[in-house]
Amino acid sequence: MDLKPDNKQLFKRAALSTACLLSGFLFMQFLQWVFIFTGSYLSDFQGNIKWHDFIFYATAKQWNFKQVLSLFLLPDLVFFIMYLVLSIRKKRFVDKPVLFHLFYSWFYLLLTVRVLFLPLWQIVDKNGVYYALSWLRISRTEQLITGMVLMTVYLLTVFRISTMFSSGLMVQTKRFLNKKIILPQLIFLWLIPFLVFTLLLFFFSGNQISFPNNYLIGGVAFILLVNIPVISNYKVIVN
Repeated sequence: MDLKPDNKQLFKRAALSTACLLSGFLFMQFLQWVFIFTGSYLSDFQGNIKWHDFIFYATAKQWNFKQVLSLFLLPDLVFFIMYLVLSIRKKRFVDKPVLFHLFYSWFYLLLTVRVLFLPLWQIVDKNGVYYALSWLRISRTEQLITGMVLMTVYLLTVFRISTMFSSGLMVQTKRFLNKKIILPQLIFLWLIPFLVFTLLLFFFSGNQISFPNNYLIGGVAFILLVNIPVISNYKVIVN
């Protein structure tokens, strides 16, 4: 029995995986918009909020404690809670239809980078969550330690992604898997979607990718790279 999918199946899977990655990113952007505008309403923010090149900007003549926390900490806390919930319940999504499963896998990957990888670079760059931590009078050293702790968790949990995406591989049996079957599929499951996502983000951001989206892409790329040797050595589909 031929265990390898044909080219038509591979390109369909690439299109589906790409659509799920793009949908996951746009869904995260929508959630951030909801969280920020909710925070601005609750804090009676009187400044301006805008999105440019998929990046959130807020400007005001005067800021108060409630406004800073509502706009620069509340979204991060909600995303972190979502990450914890999805981490605990991730096994419930493995046996779902492939469209739902791939969307969940890409969204979870983006969420992992968002809540564990980006905070350290925001603190270093003095952006984003840095403002909230500074208003909370957390020292620079304590901020960096917090960011490094989250980064450590990121590095310890990146291998979860291979187990989640493994169910997206197209095989006709759960036995006798090898690198010759898995590695070519990763081109269509991961590489093509990631390249399309990066190119579209570059194009729609005015031919540049600014902070923090450049770090988002870097964090996603790192996860995919370190998981290639892990998933390529699978002998069975993990479910």
